[in-house]
Amino acid sequence: MNRWNLLAPAYDRLRRAWPLNVILERELENVRFLAGQVEQEGKTILDLGTGTGVHLKVFNPQAKVIGLDQSQRMALVGRSRCRAFILARAEHLPLKSRCIDIISAVGLLEYIRSEGKLLKELYRVGNSSGYLLITSSPRGLFTFARLLTGAKIYGREASQVIRSTDAAGYTLLRETKTFSQCAFLLRKR
Repeated sequence: MNRWNLLAPAYDRLRRAWPLNVILERELENVRFLAGQVEQEGKTILDLGTGTGVHLKVFNPQAKVIGLDQSQRMALVGRSRCRAFILARAEHLPLKSRCIDIISAVGLLEYIRSEGKLLKELYRVGNSSGYLLITSSPRGLFTFARLLTGAKIYGREASQVIRSTDAAGYTLLRETKTFSQCAFLLRKR
């Protein structure tokens, strides 16, 4: 059984515990700010690594949100917060090309070894003027602490993410940072 299937039943409780709740709420504020920069009403949003769906509240309720996660147990919980849910890996999306208006990958990139492969797949499913909201965890104490829990984390500095997304065909619109997370709003070129 993978790590996320084991964590699923207690995941929301763990996120509400101090001091993690303070750190995660600050990160969520940044994501909410960036998501608010894009018109969402009537748009199709693909949320990658949805997990239990705790951060879906940043999206406009008038948008069509599709959740995606690779963990069956996370998906069971996440489905209660998201009407449409896909069980799949983000690097292999079972979607047709150019069908998504906004792609959200919050808290996902640090678990992906090859960001190039992921970004190529996201570019494929994003529509011609689509947006990408993506976060990364820079190398540091917070990332190191997660490594101690047994997680495989690939910390990336903001400059590395900007270079990778630029090479994949995205233009950076806005960026926010906390000590534990960098968040980026990009648009497909």
